[in-house]
Amino acid sequence: MNRPTTCLAVLATLLLAAWLSCAGTASAASPTATPAPHSGTIFAVGHDVTVAPDDVVNNAVAVGGDVIVAGTVRGSAVAVAGNVVLLPTALVLGNAISMGGHVDRQPGSAVHGHVFSRRFGIVGRAASALLGEPVWHPFRAGTLIGWVASTILYALVAVLCTFFAPRQVTAVRDRVEQHPWASLGWGALMALVIVPVSSVLLLISVIGSPVLIPWLLVVVPVALFFGYTSMGAVLGSRLVGAARAPRQRFLAAAVGGVVLLHCLRLIPYAGIAAWSLVWITGFGAATTATWTWWRNRRRASTATSVAGPAKPAAPS
Repeated sequence: MNRPTTCLAVLATLLLAAWLSCAGTASAASPTATPAPHSGTIFAVGHDVTVAPDDVVNNAVAVGGDVIVAGTVRGSAVAVAGNVVLLPTALVLGNAISMGGHVDRQPGSAVHGHVFSRRFGIVGRAASALLGEPVWHPFRAGTLIGWVASTILYALVAVLCTFFAPRQVTAVRDRVEQHPWASLGWGALMALVIVPVSSVLLLISVIGSPVLIPWLLVVVPVALFFGYTSMGAVLGSRLVGAARAPRQRFLAAAVGGVVLLHCLRLIPYAGIAAWSLVWITGFGAATTATWTWWRNRRRASTATSVAGPAKPAAPS
């Protein structure tokens, strides 16, 4: 990745941070978002979306808040980590979807499409135990047990990734070492913009549901774990000098690095921030390494098709 692309990625990260800061300030000033009548799609992060009785909107989407509908939604009403509340005067011509909450249909409300809700349940409680509790209670007994269990899990994932796909882990590791800031920038764009926006678009689309499940449960987790394992490989290789070592030594370096990175979570407050940066950087490196591999393969295929099949050698 050349210098202009690296600068673009870093600049995009800074702009994104500034935008999120402004969005947070606006959210604190206004707890709910009320659109003007006959507006387009409403999207909010961190607070509720309200469609008033006289409002007609295309779609209503909230991430980390509720969608409260008393008017008309031509498309879908979608809440991620929130509820969809349909008041008696609500009319939703598309779907009513809640991921991490429920759909509350009051008598008189109408939904012409599908009604779907999925609570996070044990997944949400596990995420709270593994991510939230270390911030507030880093040395509580339950937190330490969760830390040990998650450390063992990540070590096993690192073993599987390094043993079965060592070249891929090495490629992502090299991407991190050669382009750390670009990896951080693209990881931030992927984690904070591209993945959430594309997931919401899939939720409100007609054919999105069959694609959304493998996208969120297979593609994104695989990229995240490959990136995290590669970040561990960077740290472990620097500590034990296993950059070009045999597979067994490289595997041990990657697993040891993952365990050391996981120790960051035991540092109150600052640890979870550093740990998040590790995940985001690894995610960006895995994404850009995959993109580079696909682009090079496409170019090689195009060059082969243009050159045509090799001519047979003349008989001697």
